[in-house]
Amino acid sequence: MALTEDRSLLSFAERKRALRGQVSAAGPRAIAVFAADKLSDIRGLQRGIATSRETTEARMGTTIAAMAGHYRESVQMIEASDPASCFVPALRRELGSLTTPAE
Repeated sequence: MALTEDRSLLSFAERKRALRGQVSAAGPRAIAVFAADKLSDIRGLQRGIATSRETTEARMGTTIAAMAGHYRESVQMIEASDPASCFVPALRRELGSLTTPAE
């Protein structure tokens, strides 16, 4: 349940902020699963950007810039919660290579 978004929150930013908060509060195991998921998601977004920005945004229901912002904030939360996480170096590297439109 800690990894499930609250769909009653209509705002993308609010929903993602709440998700990060509940994952952080759930502890190390939830954070590790969330970190692995974010690593996969960032890589998927990179593939989507390379293929078709418009299709990717339509499928996600938000902008690439908004998703990239959520990923940056997610990586910050993961790093703050568990600086020794084995996922942090890969998350930082992938996030650094993510090409997004100017925000």
